[in-house]
Amino acid sequence: MEKIGVIVEGTSTLNFKFVITDESAEKKNLVFSYVEVPLDDNGDEKIIGRILDVKKINPLLSIEQAGALAKELIEAIGTLSFPPERYTYAIAECEVVGLLEKGENKIRQNRKPVPPGKEVQPLSIDSLRALFHKPSPEYIPIGKIESFGSSGQVPITVDGNELITKHFAVFGMTGSGKTNTAAKIIEELAMRGYRIIIFDPHGDYFSPTDKDRFITNFKGVLIREDEDVSQKVLGQLKAEGIEILESQLLPLLQTLALLRNEPIWNLFEKTEDSKPSSKLRTDIIKMLKDPNNLQKILDNPVFKFQEKLPKKIKQHVIFPELKYYGRGFEGYTLHLIEGFLGEKFTPAQRRHMLRLINTPGKGADYIKELRKRVRSELIESSSQDKKRSGLTLDGKLRVLEMIYDDLSRMATSKEIDKLCQTIFIKPDSDENENNINIHVFSLYALPENIRKVTVYAIVKYIFRAYKFGIYNEETREVQSIPEVKRYPLLFIIEEARSLIPAHASPEQDYAGWLAVSALRDLAYEGRKFKLSYGVISQKPATVDAQIVSQCNTLILHQLKNPDDQEYVKKVTEGLTKVEIEMLKNIGTGKAVITGAAIRSTILVEVFRRYSLEGVVKPTPLQDTLRQFGIDNLKNELGL
Repeated sequence: MEKIGVIVEGTSTLNFKFVITDESAEKKNLVFSYVEVPLDDNGDEKIIGRILDVKKINPLLSIEQAGALAKELIEAIGTLSFPPERYTYAIAECEVVGLLEKGENKIRQNRKPVPPGKEVQPLSIDSLRALFHKPSPEYIPIGKIESFGSSGQVPITVDGNELITKHFAVFGMTGSGKTNTAAKIIEELAMRGYRIIIFDPHGDYFSPTDKDRFITNFKGVLIREDEDVSQKVLGQLKAEGIEILESQLLPLLQTLALLRNEPIWNLFEKTEDSKPSSKLRTDIIKMLKDPNNLQKILDNPVFKFQEKLPKKIKQHVIFPELKYYGRGFEGYTLHLIEGFLGEKFTPAQRRHMLRLINTPGKGADYIKELRKRVRSELIESSSQDKKRSGLTLDGKLRVLEMIYDDLSRMATSKEIDKLCQTIFIKPDSDENENNINIHVFSLYALPENIRKVTVYAIVKYIFRAYKFGIYNEETREVQSIPEVKRYPLLFIIEEARSLIPAHASPEQDYAGWLAVSALRDLAYEGRKFKLSYGVISQKPATVDAQIVSQCNTLILHQLKNPDDQEYVKKVTEGLTKVEIEMLKNIGTGKAVITGAAIRSTILVEVFRRYSLEGVVKPTPLQDTLRQFGIDNLKNELGL
């Protein structure tokens, strides 16, 4: 393989430096790139390194080297008769990732100092696979490497188990690609049958008016530049004697992608500009031409599941129903009432409310009954203190009635216990109509504080149910749920800065404080119940720090704000100052992945999502100009 440099200076088992001898390599963006150092002629052992920084050095312009003459030399640069640039060279500083032995598909800890004078080469395809690609579907293909000399054909995979059991965060400024990345992760997990609850303030994952824009509908795979290429693919298959129904095409591609653990895009031949064409690869065609192979796929439960996947999503435009949620959930009901009002009751008011909380009824009727009991037990009391407290409570409950009435015009009230039990309790049959994998709670219709209360209501109820059990209305007892009867769940918190804000408190943002407290429960205890979360935000510095601190995998898109960069620096251990500085300008669609789900910090170009975006990017000015036919006029005039 072509040499790009030579190791110089002192080395250790942990780091080394090399002078860049390849001029083309010197001009590349090398930070985050991976290199390898063969330790013998046969390449049986290789040191794998990652470039942390690149510096330019010129001994003629060094004060230490030039001594007293340096000042005069620097001042005379413009009149020198020889170019000092010829003495400038670039040196790369690297950390050692590990030792790779030939024939092994894993990196071992390096215990040998890196020998000075050894050649440094770009990362080979074999080394790239050993480092960052695992064939098991437990690993999720997320993108292609951004590293000098490495092929983009090897998909970079992240450890799905680490991702969903130790929590993750996706950060990036508006337009950087963070929603695409979140959608990509959700799609891959959905294909694998994982259960996900999405809190979606902006309709990024579910369009109620366009069924092609569901997060589980992968029609975007077959749309290329506004052209539906499905007929071309079906024609290619038919020409090869492979007969399938049009409705089977996408499930077939999804199944093949899982079997190979590659993105669906990689099943297609590449065009000259390395984009997927509308023709399947010859090795894919060869495998499918065997009727036995095709039938095995079509009969397999994996394929059957992919066929059902578009129906495995459900949208909810709801707010929590107010009612007594049963013994052990008195505080839960009280928090919902306080969250609706946006303020915490005083200790005396809380004592009164907890005594009255088991009032029958729900919704508007429940609030009315509460008011009746407040009047009869407090306002009509002979105690002046109770009367004053009762009048205050009655006033707050009157406000609650008005809030509830307004909300009923915006969304549907739902009893959270019944709703959540259909989400997490395993049905007796997979054919059960309630057996939905992806639940999207569309929050766009709700006021900001009710959005936060909805997050609290769902997350808190499920966490308490997993930890303590659920209230049985017939026996009036709390009944535990065996682990085998409940699903592992992943919560996705989109626009986390508005749903779980930093510095939320009972005094300043009561509803936000409730949502934050519910997610903190997951942060510290959720793992043992197989409950996890993913946090998505364009402003990481404005998200609750305790929740983010428990995210052991971070996917970082472009971040220009210094506060956000400083925040990321605090919550990550695997990024250097230079690398964090690079987040300012890494470009749209590219991300730095660091943490538990990846072997080593890496810069990737994230694969495009399979589904069409839930919200189409608005182009009002373009649409207005189009009515003038201005583009046609420009073409006619040759402009």
